[in-house]
Amino acid sequence: MFFSIHYVRTGEIMHCDLVVSTSIAPKTISATNIDDFKAQLEALLIESKQQRGIVYIWKTQSDIPRLKGKNPIIYIGKADGSLYDRYINKITHEANEYWDRYHQIISAYGNIYIEIFESKDPKKTENNFLYQYHQQFMELPPINLQSYKYGLL
Repeated sequence: MFFSIHYVRTGEIMHCDLVVSTSIAPKTISATNIDDFKAQLEALLIESKQQRGIVYIWKTQSDIPRLKGKNPIIYIGKADGSLYDRYINKITHEANEYWDRYHQIISAYGNIYIEIFESKDPKKTENNFLYQYHQQFMELPPINLQSYKYGLL
């Protein structure tokens, strides 16, 4: 089965034939302090336990200017298990490591929400999404620290 995700306001199309379903996490993050961020992230994770073998995209309500164009994506990641499994024991680390970035992003671009893509191969799907993103915007999403791997394309 083939899924294309269209972001009409930016013209972006991300696709991977390994994606079998898509959803949006039912909670958002709108925190104005680190403690609220931790609580909101935990609530989001609890609501997102069902999907396994996933790629997830953290997005904002408003587009963020990029080197080329603009887009709401701030992070593209993967998990062999669920989003819950990936982050539940790392909430404090995530908050301590990235709170300043999240705070700036939320303040300037609105609430954060997460799209979830169940995939037959999360590693390849994440790599394809990072590659497509880089091709369109000539940079990585602002919270991603590693780029795509050419050998996985």
